[in-house]
Amino acid sequence: MDQKSLNEFKKGKTLARMLSAPQSESFDSLTEEELIFWYIEAYIQEELNPREKENFEKELEKDADLLEELAAHKTSDNILKMLNEDQPEGIELSEQEIHKSLEQELLLEQSLLEAKRDHRIGQRKQNRRVILFSLLAAAASLVVLFSVILNQGQARPEKLFAENYEYPLPGNILGTEEDELRKKAETYLSKKDCSSFLGLIGSVGNSDSLMASAKMLFYQGICELEQGESSEAISIFAELNPTSRRYFQMGQWYTALALLKSGKTSESIIQLDKLVNDPRHPYHEEAKKLKKQLGS
Repeated sequence: MDQKSLNEFKKGKTLARMLSAPQSESFDSLTEEELIFWYIEAYIQEELNPREKENFEKELEKDADLLEELAAHKTSDNILKMLNEDQPEGIELSEQEIHKSLEQELLLEQSLLEAKRDHRIGQRKQNRRVILFSLLAAAASLVVLFSVILNQGQARPEKLFAENYEYPLPGNILGTEEDELRKKAETYLSKKDCSSFLGLIGSVGNSDSLMASAKMLFYQGICELEQGESSEAISIFAELNPTSRRYFQMGQWYTALALLKSGKTSESIIQLDKLVNDPRHPYHEEAKKLKKQLGS
């Protein structure tokens, strides 16, 4: 930039306002690079008076390096703004993950600010080129950090599912009859052999009274969940009738877990509310704990 424009900026109210200093203070100690830095910042923040803005935009038309530097400032500022906004909906981080992400973010923001104020190397044009690449490198690091935060948040429901899910061993709930079909079903479920159990269900269908029972329906949903078919499990649990109270209530809890595994956090919380609001529900305490983990 030409010296006349820089001198006007140095003596004006804008620079004093940007530096939170009295207007009477002298800024003769500032280097040319530092003046250019604050001129760019004032332009981005729309702090320049009409004359200063006109001078700056005239310089942009003829100084390609200044134009590149302005673009780098804008890029870094936009990324910082993005990081400081509220987290996208559906993202939940543990307290430890939040602290770690904030520490990383603060370190990168500090490096970004240091890069924007690094005026120590070489001559004017060379120094501005170094600043430009430092800005873009720091901005790129912030983009990577933001992606990591998003990925951590997206993985969180899956992690909470793993922490709260427990396969419900059937025990003797299938009855004591000695028919072959019942024995097979109980054996498969006790061994968590869900593939064989689902195969048995598929081969028999609803023609057998055992396969049409609430307990078989519930375990069919569990096995679909074990196989990673969360949506199918949710649909099966929805077929459970409240008259079969035990399996209906178990289905409510596992529906909440299946929704969580599917990434449907908001719907999972709504389902958990039903259990939390019923103090006599067998999964009342588990639902309260999971809601707290979800920050709800």
